[in-house]
Amino acid sequence: MTTIPRMMTTIPRMMMTTTMAVTVARRWGGHGTGPCAWLLVAASAAATAATLGVRAEPTGTSQALGGFCEVDKCDLCLGTSLCPQILSGDVVIEEWSPAQPGPAGGGYGGGRSRRTPGDRTHYRGLHRNEGEPWRVVEAARPLERPVADALEVALCARRNATGPCDSARRRSPRLRRWTRAKRLTVDLVQGLRSPLLACPSQRLLDRIVRRFAEASDGGSVFMHHLDERDRLRLLFTLAASPQLVLQQIFPMQEGWPFARYFGACGRLAVSVGTVPLAHFVGGDAERSADLAYQALTITAGMTSNDFGYLLYFTEMHGAVFGVRCDGQLRIADARVVGVFDQKQPSAPPTTTATGFSDDIFSTLSPPSSSHPPSTSCSALPSAGELEARNVALVCHVALRPLLTGAFHSPQGLQHQVDSLLALCADSAMGPRVVTQAAAWLCSLLDSLRPCRPDFPYRYPECRYGGGGL
Repeated sequence: MTTIPRMMTTIPRMMMTTTMAVTVARRWGGHGTGPCAWLLVAASAAATAATLGVRAEPTGTSQALGGFCEVDKCDLCLGTSLCPQILSGDVVIEEWSPAQPGPAGGGYGGGRSRRTPGDRTHYRGLHRNEGEPWRVVEAARPLERPVADALEVALCARRNATGPCDSARRRSPRLRRWTRAKRLTVDLVQGLRSPLLACPSQRLLDRIVRRFAEASDGGSVFMHHLDERDRLRLLFTLAASPQLVLQQIFPMQEGWPFARYFGACGRLAVSVGTVPLAHFVGGDAERSADLAYQALTITAGMTSNDFGYLLYFTEMHGAVFGVRCDGQLRIADARVVGVFDQKQPSAPPTTTATGFSDDIFSTLSPPSSSHPPSTSCSALPSAGELEARNVALVCHVALRPLLTGAFHSPQGLQHQVDSLLALCADSAMGPRVVTQAAAWLCSLLDSLRPCRPDFPYRYPECRYGGGGL
């Protein structure tokens, strides 16, 4: 059987055969091996528990949920849309789950965790909707413990040690205006450290309000349908975890390249699980060709869409792209993605936001160490210039390690790949050369992609000429 990490060594009240694990793994495209294999085994275990009707006793689960997900920190949190699914066992998170009881610290199904909520910011997990198979997910907290503690001190005047943050609006100038505003405008987001909000248009801000998943859509760009609780959660998300907003306003289900957002519970958000692209460096040639092709296709689409939004990378590293268990590539780290509006210029502030640039919300996200593609929101780069900038970053940082030395046959193939890679990675060559080299490289890689069942995101459609990406 596939090796399982230490956290999976105890799966209480379950039995799982090798055949079952391999069956589930094949359904997910892992064939019992590979970086997703242990998660596939976990999916099989969770499915077995569901089949056997394993459920936790309800006593104490709400209190445990509040401690682990920090629901008691609301309304200074991300939201509560996923809390019912976590309590019902349709979301299983490592180190804590009410759905599968067992001894403390037992991994999946371990009941109460020996860790405190502030110990970690990222967790692995599983999620399903009713009648659907389990899927691999990632659960993340936006803030590390010291930052969260500073936020509590700055904003919350609690009636008791565990009470809600009910006095926040009276202790922040930004919050006071935020709770009274009829519409989300540029002055309200001034100073928030996110590429998403570097040059926001009113159209983009309206889209954020309409698509904020932790509140119902009021059918209007105005914020009348958002109560103070919803407004505080929206501000907290924009300040502490703006990548979640990107996942919501540009959802995977509509063809955007980001990981799918499932929801939040307290200060824990759940999205589609991926494996960093850097994990596949040194892997087989066909897999490398397929992933590099997907990366170039995604990059080209960031500045070419019917909505007129120009997406750009502020920086690049080995975990910006992530690979789902079905082989499909996603932008997993959306913190490094900015947005320009091609159809509507960035709206100037309606007022001077005194004190907003150094308030507590402006410090929740770390400042970017990269140089923005434009020094002025009134003089944005063209779509072609942004595409070339994106391509050069992707080719230089993400694809060069992945493709170097990957192809041993036919003779001359590696040299051809290296030559095109050198051109598309060199921004000094100019936008036209960079994008043309990327297009040629993309075409070459497309011819090397396999059409097999272990690439389930595009199989069997690829056999009939219509398949996937």
